[in-house]
Amino acid sequence: MPGSSQMDLNHFSQSTQGSDSQQHQRQLQQLQQQQQQQQVLPQITIVQLTTFNDLGRAMAGLSTVRNHLAPELLFEMLVVCPWQVGERRAECLEFLALHNSLTPHLGAPCRGTAPAAPPRYNRSKAEEVLRVEGLLPPVPASAVAAPPACACSDPSVGGSGGCCRCPPVWVLPEHIALGLSLNEMADIPIYGYRLQMALKLTVAFYISTPHYLVLDSDVLMVRPVPPVAVRWLFPEPGRAIYQPQRRGSHGAWWTSTERLLGLGGPQPNNSSCVPQDPTAHVFGVTPAMLATPLAEMTVRYWEQRFGGSGGSRFATMQSMLPKRSPFWTEYCSYFIVAECVGGVGTTQLHHAKRKKAPKVLAAGGQVQEDAPALYRGLWRRGAGNWSGPGGRVVACADCVFLVVQSNTGVSERRVVGDLEALFV
Repeated sequence: MPGSSQMDLNHFSQSTQGSDSQQHQRQLQQLQQQQQQQQVLPQITIVQLTTFNDLGRAMAGLSTVRNHLAPELLFEMLVVCPWQVGERRAECLEFLALHNSLTPHLGAPCRGTAPAAPPRYNRSKAEEVLRVEGLLPPVPASAVAAPPACACSDPSVGGSGGCCRCPPVWVLPEHIALGLSLNEMADIPIYGYRLQMALKLTVAFYISTPHYLVLDSDVLMVRPVPPVAVRWLFPEPGRAIYQPQRRGSHGAWWTSTERLLGLGGPQPNNSSCVPQDPTAHVFGVTPAMLATPLAEMTVRYWEQRFGGSGGSRFATMQSMLPKRSPFWTEYCSYFIVAECVGGVGTTQLHHAKRKKAPKVLAAGGQVQEDAPALYRGLWRRGAGNWSGPGGRVVACADCVFLVVQSNTGVSERRVVGDLEALFV
């Protein structure tokens, strides 16, 4: 059954801490083979970080995900946003109210007969913590028996047709995603940029799927991903896509993060656990698919290094969130801890690069399309004059996500107007 296989994968993610790298590899390979043999469609969680000021961009991004991602591939979505200390009806509650007035789930409504409640893919950790914190109303028994139904993908693109479970959307306050109380968070002189980076990894403890996709408010989904195209997100069974960058693209990030963590760095005979060559491929930037167990491993290492004898999350965040040297990034930390603590090659156990299909040009042969890139970006200092007068935002033809960098001064109205077809 799909549910049991996915639950096994998630149980594995919780049980690997402290196991050696070889055992880790054997167990993961066995589960990947099981998925492949059962032809189970993997599901992901989407995490979107936003603030009330970025609500316009966030809603635009949510709209494109709803229009382009098959609901069969999505378990749930977490929107992580601030909660202003000292205001009972603060920013996050306002967003929650707005979110509930729009839609509590992603997916087009199904006009057919709603199916019987399917086995839960896994319990939702995010839903559980929100109920414990009193941020969700009690669930009537009838709601559990008959979950909302959304239209499944058409069978021609690998869907089952008819109705299927709607992926829910949860709004998670930042302090909960960080693992802190409101008072603890208020006692830290937080630098917003570092907070956003930390949240992308600490939220892993509320992720119920083996992998999750991190989005910022300036990310739009520009290409449909039906069930038949699942390999665009998972090039290999159980291994999520990652889009590598050369280390030299952001060499200072890697050097300073290695210094902060006390891992990697230049070693005799080129024996470092992290490639030091500027041309070496390392982890990229947002949007990014992350492996839940590796993100948890990274945060636990932070706690071990910065949290004192008890591994305090509060002490860890006190050290990492203020604006001070050395600089660090979330994806540098993720890759460095995976390779240096989990063992060289650990990243490859959970991730794979996109596959380029062979071109069959013989008469009568079928021409396969290359898998698209995970993302392309319209950066502030990028080529062309897209952000200037007379410029235009154009969706990439060979990518799943488009990053329209938010600090360029280009308004949400113009972005949505230029890319109107994505929202229809």
